[in-house]
Amino acid sequence: MSKLNIVRAWKDPAYYASLSPEEQALVPANPAGDFTASVDMEQVVGGRSGSVSARLAASCTNKTSTCCNCKPKTAER
Repeated sequence: MSKLNIVRAWKDPAYYASLSPEEQALVPANPAGDFTASVDMEQVVGGRSGSVSARLAASCTNKTSTCCNCKPKTAER
């Protein structure tokens, strides 16, 4: 079985179910393991809240970019 078909079998339950028992036996265990969401993923949204951003900015050691909304260091005079 090709690597492409193995990955497809991991990602697509309908494709995996369409394989013969012999082909299913050739599909190794997914290295990421079984994924079972403990929350309704339809309700999850991304982004950071202001308090999280403020904490990250306060603890940032980079200070050369806006990776965490911090103010870049300015040259000391």
